[in-house]
Amino acid sequence: MTELAARFPTSTRLRVSHAFHSQRMEPMLAEFGRVAEGLSYAEPAVPVVSSVTGAVATAGELRTGAYWVRQAREAVRFRDGIEALRAAGVTRFVEVGPDGVLTALARECLAGAPEPAVLTPMLHRDRPEPDTVLAALAQLHVTGADADWEGVFAGRPARRVALPTYPFQSRRYWLRARGGDVSGAGLDPAGHPLLGAAITLAGTEGTVLTGQLSVHQQPWLADHALAGVPTLPGTALLELALRAGAQVGCGRVEELTLHQPVRLPAGGAVQAQVTVEAADPTGGRAIGVYTRPADADRDEPWARHATGTARPLTGEPGTDLAQWPPAGARLIPLDGLYPELAAAGLDYGPAFQALGSAWQRGEEIFAEVRLPDGATGPGDRYTLHPIALDAATHALTRSDGGGTGQVPFSWTGVEPYGTGTPPARVRFTPTGADRWAVTVADAAGAPVASIDTVVFRPVAPVSAVAPLYRVAWQRIPTGGGAAPVAAELLEVTGGLDPATVRAAGLRALHAVQDWLARPG
Repeated sequence: MTELAARFPTSTRLRVSHAFHSQRMEPMLAEFGRVAEGLSYAEPAVPVVSSVTGAVATAGELRTGAYWVRQAREAVRFRDGIEALRAAGVTRFVEVGPDGVLTALARECLAGAPEPAVLTPMLHRDRPEPDTVLAALAQLHVTGADADWEGVFAGRPARRVALPTYPFQSRRYWLRARGGDVSGAGLDPAGHPLLGAAITLAGTEGTVLTGQLSVHQQPWLADHALAGVPTLPGTALLELALRAGAQVGCGRVEELTLHQPVRLPAGGAVQAQVTVEAADPTGGRAIGVYTRPADADRDEPWARHATGTARPLTGEPGTDLAQWPPAGARLIPLDGLYPELAAAGLDYGPAFQALGSAWQRGEEIFAEVRLPDGATGPGDRYTLHPIALDAATHALTRSDGGGTGQVPFSWTGVEPYGTGTPPARVRFTPTGADRWAVTVADAAGAPVASIDTVVFRPVAPVSAVAPLYRVAWQRIPTGGGAAPVAAELLEVTGGLDPATVRAAGLRALHAVQDWLARPG
């Protein structure tokens, strides 16, 4: 059994004294039965579905020691029990236990049910208990269940606000929290780790979200480098677009194309702006992501890094990945993966080395992500966690036909399901050359997001990032007949306007300053 378990990297040894529901229980059954017969039993106050029979227990069935002997020895008829509950009209399933394992199993049992069911765990081993319990209660409430909110908020400063008791998408009902440093400037807090404030532009339906990015404020960004330069991952640009779209009720990123990377200075920061324009006749809103150095002059132009379109969520149900590891898939070896990627120009530090396991089944690739504790702050403030989604793509470099040294170039049809849960299981299905459809789920297999297409492109060499410049050595004579001296000049080729030349010079200056500021 130990050798068999070693073939499954995600297997866990059960911390129990006996192998329950198996023949190894038989030596203790006689003594267990004597103890069980000596106990006093009461009829349950609510109906109970027996895991021994898979049906609702009859009167007196649970009040004998013999029943509990069968319960310890016989197989667990979990699927039959779930189907019995469904047949009885149960539409909400709440797991009361230390984790969400049974929720995932129940979801798989109900996969073919004609009507959707609500399934939620009250606890999760990777999340704070108060947050998980409150999230479960809220999920039940918005699907029509009664909740004792006075009991929840007893002794706390709270007041009743009229809200719908059903899930909603495009129109915002929640009151916006105001406060902090931005409210005095007429801005709304953005409520996001990478964006600090948002403002709706007067006279238009446009919105701008702003933030500041640096390896000092977000240390995890230093662990994502292209050719040795800290660079914002493409998944973070997608996250910025998702958050900006959600700000105006357009939580689906219909398409997003990346134009140039966001390179982060070693000793400074960059300002970021995400713009959302007014809706076009079809309901789409144009999105743009821009940056410039934090210490830039007022008239320095902004660099455009990504453009796309956001639309309201479709509301279509997501696909789960409850069966894990995927049946019939072969394990992909990951030994030496990150040195191999570094040799291709993709330097991933500890925060981004989050790919735990990977599998291949036909042309499909499956990735399991394990986020480092506290890598980027609270995970539930991200729509799609940038590290988790980026780390999942590393599995593609070891797949049949995969390419080393590729990064996301464009995204289409990105639909989050509003869980705020870090992705843990990801499935890639090829749709063409360097194109993949993506299914994203949490650690229990519940849907987190779906992506129609991600297109990958090879990492551009450093020389290709700024083709307008070249280094040349010239001798410049000094006044008074002094001997000429050698000087390194950065020449600009081609006919460019003065503003572009000035911006290029400032970027070159910042690059030199950052290089000089590095230790050693």
